[in-house]
This record gives sequence, C-alpha cells and structure tokens, in this order.
Amino acid sequence: MRKDYMDTVEPGTGLTPREKNAIRDTWAVVMQEKAKNGFLFFKKFFEMFPEMQGYFPFKDVELDDLEEHAFFKIHAGKVFNKINDMVENLYNVSELVGIIKGVGSDHAPRGITAGAFENLREAFLAFLFERMSATI
Repeated sequence: MRKDYMDTVEPGTGLTPREKNAIRDTWAVVMQEKAKNGFLFFKKFFEMFPEMQGYFPFKDVELDDLEEHAFFKIHAGKVFNKINDMVENLYNVSELVGIIKGVGSDHAPRGITAGAFENLREAFLAFLFERMSATI
C-alpha cells in the first residue's frame, strides 16, 4: 500500500504535510488573540521555570502584572512574530533554518543555552494544550 503524500515525512523538517497544516491551523487560532496569548504563554513559561524570568529586564515584575509592562509587551510581540515567521516558512526549509539560526545567534551572547530553549519548548507545548483545550 502506497503512503499518502499528506503522511510522508519531509526530511528538511521531519514533519508531514498533515502535521505542517495542523501547526498552521493551531497557530492561526493563537494569533487571533496575539497579545493575550503572548502574556499567557510567558506566564506559563515563568510558572514552570521561574528562574528563566531572571534573564529579562522584567525579572522583578509579578507574573500577573507582566501583561501591563511595556517592555514585556514588546518582547512577547516579537517572540510571537518570530514564531509566526517560522510557521509561515514550514514549506521553505532554507528560510526556516535561517530564522532558527538567527534566533540562536541573537540569544547566545546573552548566555541563553540550549537547555533554556528546551524549557521554552516544554512550556510552549503546555501553553498550546491549555489554550486549544479552552477553545474546544
């Protein structure tokens, strides 16, 4: 039996077209309330990994007050815009790799480690699970 195209893993990303479409659909829902979801994502990240807040200029701001902090709002918007760039380039591997490398290059001088990005990934998945569960 021949594998359907939608379920064929593409080597550049390790994702199938079906998975890429699911990512795009999920992300479109998140972006409908970008500011709110940016706050909720970072709140989840700092709840799960409180030490990570120490890397930011808003390190002493209470979690519930972050939503009104000017620099936080700017940073959360930039992060979501960068994720949006990645999602938009799921079918353009060379561009996607360039975006990811750029994020690494921007963060490495600040001492942000691969472990910090693993924490971010874990918190992001938890955030998405909670937000998508709330929309069902």
